[in-house]
Amino acid sequence: MPTPNSLQATPDLSPTSLSQAHIPPMALSELSTSAPVHSYTVTSPTAMSEAISMGQKRSIVRKVSHKLRRRTSASQTSRDQSAGPTMMRRRSDSNRNVIDSGVELDGYEQDDYYSASEDAVEESHDLTAYFGSSPTGAGLGISTGRSSISSDPSVQQVRPDALEKGTQLVKVTKRKRKDMLFRIEYAGAKLCWHPSNSSKCIYIDDISEIVFGQAADHYFEEYQVPKEEQSRWFSITYSDPDGTKGRNQRTIHLIAPDRDLFEKWVNQLDEVSRMRIELINGLVRGGEKSLRQIWHMEMSRKFGNAAAFAVEEQKLEFADIRQLCRKLNINCSEQTLLSRFSKVDEGKQGSLNYPQFAKFIRKVLDRKEVNLIYNSIKSNPDEPLDKDALFQFLQDEQKINVNADPTRWTRIFEKYAKMSRKGSASPTAVVPAKQTISQRAFQHLLADPEVFPVLQECPSQPKLDRPLNEYFISSSHNTYLPARQYFSTASVEAYRSALRGGCRCIEIDCWDGGLGKPEVRHGPYTTPVAFSDCISVVNQYAFATCKYPVIISLEVHCSAEQQQTMVDIMKRTFGDKLLTKELVEDAEVLPSPEELKERILLKVKSAEVPEDPTPISENPPLQRRGRGFSSPFVRPVIMASEPQTIALSSPPSISSPERTGSFGLGTKGSAISTPLSINSSSEDSDAQALASPTRKKHKTSKIIPTLGELAVYTKGVSFRNKNFESPELQSYNHVVSLAEGTFLALTGPSKPSESANLVDKHNVNHLMRVYPAGKRVTSSNFDPLTNWRYGVQMAALNWQTYDLPIQMNRAMFAGGSDITGYSLKPDDLRPLKDEDDEEAEDLPRRKGKKLVQFEIEVVSAKQLPRQLSRDGKEVPTNAFVDLEVYCAEDKARGVISGIGGDDKSSGDGLTGLGAPLRKRTVTIYDNGHDPVFKQKFSFSVETRHPGLIFVRWVVRNSVDSTRDSTSTAPVGTYTARLSSLQQGYRYLPLFDRNGEQYLHSSLLCRVKVDEHIQLDEPNSSVQSLTSQPSITPSSPPTDAAPKRGFFTRVLHRTPSDRKKRDRENSLIKDGNSIVSISRTTSIDK
Repeated sequence: MPTPNSLQATPDLSPTSLSQAHIPPMALSELSTSAPVHSYTVTSPTAMSEAISMGQKRSIVRKVSHKLRRRTSASQTSRDQSAGPTMMRRRSDSNRNVIDSGVELDGYEQDDYYSASEDAVEESHDLTAYFGSSPTGAGLGISTGRSSISSDPSVQQVRPDALEKGTQLVKVTKRKRKDMLFRIEYAGAKLCWHPSNSSKCIYIDDISEIVFGQAADHYFEEYQVPKEEQSRWFSITYSDPDGTKGRNQRTIHLIAPDRDLFEKWVNQLDEVSRMRIELINGLVRGGEKSLRQIWHMEMSRKFGNAAAFAVEEQKLEFADIRQLCRKLNINCSEQTLLSRFSKVDEGKQGSLNYPQFAKFIRKVLDRKEVNLIYNSIKSNPDEPLDKDALFQFLQDEQKINVNADPTRWTRIFEKYAKMSRKGSASPTAVVPAKQTISQRAFQHLLADPEVFPVLQECPSQPKLDRPLNEYFISSSHNTYLPARQYFSTASVEAYRSALRGGCRCIEIDCWDGGLGKPEVRHGPYTTPVAFSDCISVVNQYAFATCKYPVIISLEVHCSAEQQQTMVDIMKRTFGDKLLTKELVEDAEVLPSPEELKERILLKVKSAEVPEDPTPISENPPLQRRGRGFSSPFVRPVIMASEPQTIALSSPPSISSPERTGSFGLGTKGSAISTPLSINSSSEDSDAQALASPTRKKHKTSKIIPTLGELAVYTKGVSFRNKNFESPELQSYNHVVSLAEGTFLALTGPSKPSESANLVDKHNVNHLMRVYPAGKRVTSSNFDPLTNWRYGVQMAALNWQTYDLPIQMNRAMFAGGSDITGYSLKPDDLRPLKDEDDEEAEDLPRRKGKKLVQFEIEVVSAKQLPRQLSRDGKEVPTNAFVDLEVYCAEDKARGVISGIGGDDKSSGDGLTGLGAPLRKRTVTIYDNGHDPVFKQKFSFSVETRHPGLIFVRWVVRNSVDSTRDSTSTAPVGTYTARLSSLQQGYRYLPLFDRNGEQYLHSSLLCRVKVDEHIQLDEPNSSVQSLTSQPSITPSSPPTDAAPKRGFFTRVLHRTPSDRKKRDRENSLIKDGNSIVSISRTTSIDK
């Protein structure tokens, strides 16, 4: 079954892949079924204040914009000279009539592995159809050997010179249409549309998808595209890391003048991307064909026509080699390159011919640290690796049960043994009596993610047969927003991205729109998108990655008439997918995800009968109560700073909720008093019910019956007065939605254990959803661990922000059957019932604390990307790695401990929620190609939740040769749930600040996890998760932080008891208005 991507991205750099085994090429899909993950990064910590005072700051914005353009221009030359992509773009390839883009890039070029056959040599001289011979670089051209979109041979693509010169296309935006000249610049592999403005271009390596045909239906309606133009429309989605308003994914919409030109453009863009990926992947494997292609390109660049020169004249000097290594992202120091150059330049000629060049590249690609592993596992030091020794390595080190599938492992061994013979000096056609694997073949075997995946693999037929309430569910908040919460643009693309990324619970905020058509927006603060367009996209992509149910959380602000329009649209679009009645009548438990396969569930309030029989007038007196910013009647206020997200740099200590630097929990907040919208059924309304605990009557939901009855198993109910005993909270099919502040008020460390017990007990058998505070204007997130440890099924996060919480969320749903978006809760958070006593009450299991011990050895990194300074200049790569361990226990001494490396944890010695244990490796200077660390770390965690331990690797670059986290630039990161990790040697993929995976950058680590040890006896009754308070050291620890200055003490002094009580009351009154003073963005400075 298709697997969604494991979205561990780097918060420091601010959705994984589930399958690192396949590097998908560019999509040209009409009906996409792959699972790309598009991420959006918010970089401004003061988005709201910036928007409010935009008129006063335009000159500042222009200056910043000018700086960014200069930086982009400074780094553009480096990209123009690149021979291939460095990022793994997510593409989809399921178009029924388009070329098959599924290039298998993770295997070997078996026919040309070290092969110097005459066919390969002859082929290498006929590349003019593929590569440009411009002296400015190695531009990629058109392949004549692939089919086009059309099956008609008459439209098979030849090199379309017209695209290089430029053709007229119509560029479509919401405001206007404009005829523009578009062209492909082959030397830099760019799509350009402005003759003098270099910023008006798209690097083809950045294109993640081209959408046309049926997949573009929602665009046709949104942009009012006439029928006759729809067959010539194509939309290009691409990455824009320096995008404004927090958006790093953009889409450009184009219309070709005729069908023939449309097909040329679409196929050409796909072909250029395909060839660049194939070239760079073949080169990394040391394939003969790729090496000869690179050599031919360099000769064409140097001589103009390589065929006109004799072979003995075709040579590369060291300056040429150095420049070529930059193009190929071989990030070595000049001294290292010169040393290896000298070793293969046996005649000391100062230049290399082709055989010497091929030898040089293979020496550069050789992994010495892997050779040590190879030599250590051989049964005979003087012989290559045989089958018995390999199988012993698989069982002892990699923890693989070879006997479970001996046929598969024998086939894998024979495959790499065959490659070893092809790579030998004199390969023979006769298979030797004893097959062996060579040193280089073993390097590729160990790096093959299909053979050694990082995470537990999903069963071919997962069986999720427990009730819905026993699963954590991958959930999104305000899914329609691709960037910040206010003054941005709602988009259907965000739904497509989330669903293809494995999200199973999405949110739609519905408001009255023009012409009687409901629309989706965040109150009056974002531009809207049609409700029908959102439903259309959800219908198209709901089950693209897996078949398990999708829950739509509706926040309804519409009139009765437009609510009925919503019902009609959903029934017409979803058809039988929409669940409209119970699967089993008079059920008392929720159905399982297995039973709800390919069904769409609505979470919405019921149409209740008003408690007060007095009819409500058309113009009732407006009553004041706390409201979220989604209310159309919100009053302008002076906003405090937004709650701070978990800093991507992971500060030495993540403070308690009373201090800044927490997981989005800040100091005191202020409720916003707003009038009540009588046609509102919003999540904020649920939270605001706490605002008036003495109120005798409450306004009922204004949901019409035809909409309310669609909430079959996910009926939204209000949580009033912290009362879990209310009748509506006893029904088996209800969902309680709480703002993060309300949830904190019930479960925070300062609260009595009784309220936390009630939350815990409720979530054993019923559903709960927690969503971010309304003042998180930059779409930051809270710590999901605080939710999961109390059994919250739906921790709804802002998927567009790649901070630490979203990393953990995607790590949670990345391994095994969890990739379905449904992760079975740990036993202690699920019902415990005596099978012999049918009347026994379901209680959460409590197994007591366990000791979890594991070891991680950071062996080496591979092909780290080149690092640029803020002004776009290249800086040396001085790499080191931070290891961070997170768990769901209250912060205390001794929760997490570890040995090895430098300790960079909090100076107070406390670890637990918000305070990870952080260890650091040595620094390897001026080497981003193959830095070797060889450093071991041992960790111990005492926890009641072994399934909620997360490990995060952050590769950093010490810009000024220091190891201070404030001056170290992050390079890439990977986050994993410990229980999902495979053991043994594994290559961990690395992700950039936008959550995109590097194509070949990785981290080689060795993982070993011991059996858990029970530390205390389980308690059969409900046990408070907060019964053991956080431990405060009685005396200052020896590694305490240095004494703080006067101003620091004033700004961070501990609040008085009275202020603490005032703060708690504020949280109770307005669970959606938590604020804190954010001093850093979600990206490392």
